[in-house]
Amino acid sequence: MSNQPNTNKEELLKSIKTALRGVSLIFYLAIAWLPVFIGSLLIGVVTGGVGLLGIIVYLVVSVFVIVYGAYLLRRGIEGIGRYYNNQALIEGATVQFILWLLMLILPVIVSPFVPSSVPSNPGVVISLIILIPLGLKMRDVSKALYDITGIKTFDTARNRWKWAAYLAIISIGGLIALFALYSTREGFKRMINQMAQ
Repeated sequence: MSNQPNTNKEELLKSIKTALRGVSLIFYLAIAWLPVFIGSLLIGVVTGGVGLLGIIVYLVVSVFVIVYGAYLLRRGIEGIGRYYNNQALIEGATVQFILWLLMLILPVIVSPFVPSSVPSNPGVVISLIILIPLGLKMRDVSKALYDITGIKTFDTARNRWKWAAYLAIISIGGLIALFALYSTREGFKRMINQMAQ
């Protein structure tokens, strides 16, 4: 595995910006999810309905944003990996994309088969379980980015992704993943700033 860079800096900058857009979409959606979900419920209560249509529309939009964000993140990380001839980044880009999709799809597939007597929401539980391999893969991607660039924010992201994976079982992993997304986003921003110097 060689880390000797290619010469096309414009392609690298394009890949970094693509990855930044992808991680930003997922990050902002994660921040907006809870207030919008609660707002939809409150509007439903005030108008006398359940607000079910608003929730369904928001969930459909959320799925689209996460899939598109994960796709952009994959393309960006893959491009950075190709620029630096780093196989770990190229493979990590594809795996993280698949794990984001599984986090969205598996709860929908499994939920209808779970008996209604089960007290917890199976979709949330499945998403938290998928956060374990996703966090570990994003940890590997962040480590590879840190090794290539030396940007400390990627090392912080690596540590946060690790803890998001380890603590996913007790539900706090989702909150730590939000901070990991933020650190990853900041790392890509610093990469762009490094290139501008």
